[in-house]
Amino acid sequence: FPSHDTGPPHPGDQEDSKSLFGENNYTLIFEGLKKYSPNFSVPSKNPPVKRRIEFVDQIFAHNYSDIEIVISPKCKNLIEDLENVKENADGTKLKVRIKNKKTKQSYEPYGHSTDTLEYFICQFFSSEFESFMNGGLLPEKPSYGTKQYSKNGY
Repeated sequence: FPSHDTGPPHPGDQEDSKSLFGENNYTLIFEGLKKYSPNFSVPSKNPPVKRRIEFVDQIFAHNYSDIEIVISPKCKNLIEDLENVKENADGTKLKVRIKNKKTKQSYEPYGHSTDTLEYFICQFFSSEFESFMNGGLLPEKPSYGTKQYSKNGY
């Protein structure tokens, strides 16, 4: 990316823009990536959890709007998250907190990598997501998209 004018896109979670002592996740990320001229796109609010999950599910199941998600086997955290995150009865994510026995710190082991995937997809394909939010038609049968957004398909 150093040779690109606009740098890598970095869509984000609105929560990451909250400051603590004058810094937030974006200032920290920007500092680490500044030589690459990152392009931040922070929404004023996050997309609704249930609808963004449904949107990404429709892409996986039917290549909604000819979008295909290809995940590298090297994305081990994302794959583990996709395989283990659970659904709440209301259609949102069930993020169970567990405590590390050594550090006594509580954390949510699953749901964060899939959140990042959903934020990226909803922002990168914002017009398709908007159409989906407004009742865009779902494919009648699974189709195989012509767009491929993967390591080799950008």
